[in-house]
Amino acid sequence: MRIKFPRGLDSRSVMLLSYSLTPTLSQKGEGVSNPTIQARVIAFFHPQLPDVTALARAHPDASIVLIHTGSPVGHSAYAGKDAQTHATWLAGMKELAARFPWIDIDRAGIYGHSGGGYATADAMFRYPDFFKVGISEAGNHDNRVYEDDWAEKWQGLLKSNPDGTTNYDNQANQLVAKRLKGKLLLAHGTMDTNVPPNNTLLVVNELIKANKDFDLLMLPNRGHGFGNEPYMIRRRWDYFVRHLLGAEPPKEYELHPPSETRSPSQP
Repeated sequence: MRIKFPRGLDSRSVMLLSYSLTPTLSQKGEGVSNPTIQARVIAFFHPQLPDVTALARAHPDASIVLIHTGSPVGHSAYAGKDAQTHATWLAGMKELAARFPWIDIDRAGIYGHSGGGYATADAMFRYPDFFKVGISEAGNHDNRVYEDDWAEKWQGLLKSNPDGTTNYDNQANQLVAKRLKGKLLLAHGTMDTNVPPNNTLLVVNELIKANKDFDLLMLPNRGHGFGNEPYMIRRRWDYFVRHLLGAEPPKEYELHPPSETRSPSQP
């Protein structure tokens, strides 16, 4: 059976990586579907070719759908920090699953970096019964401790209410962290001067208070842009393969940048 992407989606926004199992989708947006194979679905913010390459090399049997939720700028980017945007993602993912029966919508994951790291944790906390696995990297989890020139443009000046709440509470992840049900990996660079690591520690503190299990990876001497490091890529996909696919990944698989030249004997 030949399949095509739903209108508005193409091979740059939906990629099924399945190198030794069907179904597969080609780069042109068509492929062969086998409804007996269930593919896990992961929403992510920024398309990263190293992620595609890493999953193919380290986990060739993985059957995983990646849904690119967009790389918005300006107010649209800030609007990613609300329940309406998450609801749109859920509706789109469910629609894809309805069209393509080989998508296992009951095993959905999500990941992102920076603003995407915020949105990942927020989605895990606000939709804990839908998103089962999340990886949140370098997230600005509370804009009261992030750059004022970013938050105040869209959220306004900080205002305190008589009951002790503020107009920033609706986007503070630590206030809803206790809702976590799935598997969550938080990662941050200890020398991040864009989003200081205390943003992630705010969430960590509340998860501990709520007696929640979670995973934490602090990368020493890293700034904000560690997401494409081979180690982080490997840990990211190991996490999804282990907790979303339900398989054990190759232990400490070593990834190499595509520009490196290696002998045929090397992986």
